Amino acid sequence: MSSEEIPAGGETKTEAQTQPKTQARESTENPQTLLDLKDPKAMRALAHPVRLALVELLEVAGTLTATQASDLLGESPANCAFHLRTLAKYGFVAEAGGGKGRERPWKCVNMKIHLSTYHDDAATTVTARTLHELWLDRVLERAKQQLTGDDLPEEWRGAEEAAQTVTFLTADETRQLSEDIL
Repeated sequence: MSSEEIPAGGETKTEAQTQPKTQARESTENPQTLLDLKDPKAMRALAHPVRLALVELLEVAGTLTATQASDLLGESPANCAFHLRTLAKYGFVAEAGGGKGRERPWKCVNMKIHLSTYHDDAATTVTARTLHELWLDRVLERAKQQLTGDDLPEEWRGAEEAAQTVTFLTADETRQLSEDIL
């Protein structure tokens, strides 16, 4: 899903006109910046599997170069560099500084992203729900691999638990549980 912006009729757009329509705000429970993602172009940019993987890697590693990310993802350095630049265009990542030439480290700009799947605009709602489904599929697949994997070190085997339970919560209790988990 490409979200490249091509000016119509040869017009050029100012930097302010091409910035994503996302709003960053300080999270009340944590000093990290919370990105309130509302721009469907930014959502589509993030919805690429390599880009989601890069954001996840940077959340864990802190900083990575395109070459380091390529080694971890099994992608080419050029492909990772392209996707990192695309993520930077929409404000998800930024250069961390301190690198030279091709060995420029990147970092996540926002460690938390809020994505509502309810919008006044139907197209934005569809885009948000698609991104949410992609993200959820990644999370569930990773959980499945962890719960069924035999490649855990000895000390971790049996440490995880899998259980099924039903809990009825009010909307306020659900919000509180989410905050507690985060």
